[in-house]
Amino acid sequence: EITLNALSYVLAFLLAWQSTADEWYALGVRLGAAGKAAEAIAAYRKAVDENPAHIEAWNNLGDQLRRSGDRSGSEAALKRATALDPKHPRAALNTALLRIELQRIKHAIQVSRCAGTALHGETRRLVDGDDIVVQVQDARL
Repeated sequence: EITLNALSYVLAFLLAWQSTADEWYALGVRLGAAGKAAEAIAAYRKAVDENPAHIEAWNNLGDQLRRSGDRSGSEAALKRATALDPKHPRAALNTALLRIELQRIKHAIQVSRCAGTALHGETRRLVDGDDIVVQVQDARL
């Protein structure tokens, strides 16, 4: 298990040296998992600066921004992700979650259905999870 101190050293190292988008993305994933949202967001921003076509970094940036309360930033990042791949399942699901939070329920249902189609075998696990189905069912009431 990596400690938060170790992640801080890795972040300082990456800032000091030329790093690839994939390295920034991987750091963002670890920082996000460690509950360091601001640092994860910074790492994802560096990843998309290095590679504007890094769909996973755009998706995770959008998700972290949404979780941090920056809905307009989240929407912009998720638009970039879905522009790169309109059927990217995780970006579609994160967009649906954002739409639910923004009370754009009809669009959220449409996006989550599109994501479910793209996910095939993963559909039940992701769409039946607490996020989409429970919130969409509540919205239908």
